[in-house]
Amino acid sequence: MTSLSSSAKYLLSDDNGIRHFQDARALFETGLARDAARNATAKDIRYLSDALDANYKSIGDVGRFEDSDITFHYAIATIPKNPIYLVMHRAIIDWLVDQRRVTLSYPGQNRVAFDAHVAIFEAIKAHDPELADARMRSHLDQVGKLYWKVRRAAK
Repeated sequence: MTSLSSSAKYLLSDDNGIRHFQDARALFETGLARDAARNATAKDIRYLSDALDANYKSIGDVGRFEDSDITFHYAIATIPKNPIYLVMHRAIIDWLVDQRRVTLSYPGQNRVAFDAHVAIFEAIKAHDPELADARMRSHLDQVGKLYWKVRRAAK
C-alpha cells in the first residue's frame, strides 16, 4: 500500500482520479456490506451497533462525527476477518480524506449520514446481502454527489 500511495496521491490531484477512487470505494464497501450481511455473528452485530451508537452521539460535532463515521465503516470491514480488507479500508480512508471533511462539514449531513448508517446496519443485522449492498451504494452515491456539488459551488 505504501508504494501505491504515491500513485494514489497523483491520481487524487485530478477530478477524474477522485471519481475513480469513489468508484473503487463503492465497489469495495458494497462488497464488504454484502459479506457482512451474509456472515455477521451476534458479536459482530453488537460491535457494529456500538459503532452506530457512537456515530449518533457525535452528530453536530464534525470532528467526532468524522471519527465515528470512520469507525462505523471500519466495523463493517472487520466482519470478514480478513486483515487485507482492513489495510485496504485504511488506505481508502486516507486517500479520500478530503471528501469526508467536505461532506461531513455540510449543514445537516451528519444526520443524513447517520440515517444511512442505520439503514446499512439494519440490512446487515437482517442478513440481507442485496439490501446491504443497495443501502451502502445509496449512501456512497449521496456522499459523492454532495462532494461534487460543494466543490462546484466553491469554484
